[in-house]
Formats: sequence, C-alpha cells, structure tokens
Amino acid sequence: MTNPSKEHAEVVDWADLDIARLVSLESDKPNVFVSRFNEDNGAGRIFGGQILAQALAAVSRTVPAERPIHSLQLTFCNSGKPARPVRYAVQSLSDGVTTSVRGLRADQDDRLVCVGNASCRRLGKAFEHDDPVSRPVSGPELHVDAATLVEGDRLAFAGHPLEYIARKGAIELRLVDAPRRFLDPLTSGDDRRVHFWVRSPKPLPNDPIMHQCAVAYLTDYILAHVPPLQIMPYAATKSVGAASVNHALWFYRPLRADAWLLVEVSSAVAAAGRGLATAKVYDSQRRVAAVTTQECVYRTRASSDGH
Repeated sequence: MTNPSKEHAEVVDWADLDIARLVSLESDKPNVFVSRFNEDNGAGRIFGGQILAQALAAVSRTVPAERPIHSLQLTFCNSGKPARPVRYAVQSLSDGVTTSVRGLRADQDDRLVCVGNASCRRLGKAFEHDDPVSRPVSGPELHVDAATLVEGDRLAFAGHPLEYIARKGAIELRLVDAPRRFLDPLTSGDDRRVHFWVRSPKPLPNDPIMHQCAVAYLTDYILAHVPPLQIMPYAATKSVGAASVNHALWFYRPLRADAWLLVEVSSAVAAAGRGLATAKVYDSQRRVAAVTTQECVYRTRASSDGH
C-alpha cells in the first residue's frame, strides 16, 4: 500500500456531506487507521471536532462491540493541515475481565497532532441519578437556527465562527434565547449557562459508535466560545482567538445524534489565558447521556498577531 503520509487528503466542503462519511477511516495496518477527508475550520486548520470523532472511530475498531467506549481524553499538540491525511495509531494498554484501555496518537507526516487514551467497558447496572437541566427550556421548534440568526444580523456576525456553523450541512444548531442571549451583554443576575439544541440533519446508521462520534463532532462547535461569553455578548467573541488544549468525553447512556439533543454548557473558570467549559448532553427524555469538557487557550486577536 502507498504510504499515506506521502499522499494528499481531500479537503471537503461539509455543506453537502454527512457525518457518516466524516468519520470514515481506511485501514493502513493492524490498529492503524488513516483519514482521507479533512474539514478546514475556516482558519486553515482541521476542525478539532473531526479529529475527536475520528479518534473515537479508530479506538472502536480495536475493541469488541460488547465493550463500548465510555470515555476518551485527548491532548492536542499541533494543529492539523487540511491537505494532509491524519494517521491514527491505537495501542492496546490492557484487556481485563470487563474493561479495555487503549492509547492513541494521531500524526500528520512528522507532526504529532494529539495523544490520548480511551476506556471501553461492558455495560453494568447500579444506582442511577441525573443532574436536571438548570432551568426550563422549550423544544427546538421554538428557537432560531444558526443560519437564521446570522442572516438577521450579518454585520454583528461577520467573521464570527457562527457564520461558519450556519453553512454546515452536517449540523443543525438552534440557540436558546437567541438573539437576546447572543447579541446583548449579560447583566447582573443573568444565567451564564448556554443552552442549545443540536442534531445531524441527515439520518445516521443504526451503529452506536457512529452516534458517539457524531455527538463528539456536533458538540465541539460551541464549547470554546462559552468562557469568553461570560463577560461579552456572543457576537463580540470573534475578537478572541481560541485554541483547544485538551478535550474529554464521557458516555453514560445510548443516544441518537440524528434526533434533537439538548446541550447545557457552563464555564467554571477562566484564568492565566485559559478557560474551561463543561457540557451536559441530554437525550430525548431529558436524561444526561454524555458529558464533555474542553480547555482552551485564549488571546485577543490584536495580541495574537505575529505570534
């Protein structure tokens, strides 16, 4: 087989592409998988949500189906270049009676993109509880979609990542309490948590790992914007540059990413040029099905020029 590192990847326009193809990987050799399609995030880098989703897909191909992935942690080392394929190498760290642990690294030519680990475990039964949604949130049909919000105020969102989201055919996003929540500054007493509805607009295969990958992809669009949103309106966050340092996911219940999922995001802290966002992903019964965290480094656009 031709060495994938010497080949070019296809930079795709995801406006007409579904998530099932997004996470597709080719086998290179045992426990090594190659991405042949890359999404440009609009800034000349591979969209981090794609790398997160494909890391899940790669690990899933090294464990039995009866041991689904329940956690994944990635640390990002370098940004990926859209025109070059990404190579995911999975290492078996342990295979116990109920649990398998895998290590993962993603490389692009001679650049390390990310490293991480995943835990896969047979389903068990014990006590259950859920953290409820923090406040009443009406259904997705009552909230404006990203494309409509951007179209309603092109000047405010010009150059903002929401413009990029609004063009994506692989994601349908409805922001709760928009446009008031996203165009106006917060005032004392405002709820600083962000809620949004999200789904894949195209049906996905009846494959549990596909839906886990899709959730990783779909939820990655908003988390980085929540820490700066604590002190500025959403439209103003375009002045803040963000780069993901690490990302983690935990899955607790089966879910479908082609059905509406309610996501609640909070930010406990931002300091020392970094900020942390935590999201709870609720299924159709308003139960917590997954939790995800993302830490980013932040710089204002003015200070980041030339550095």
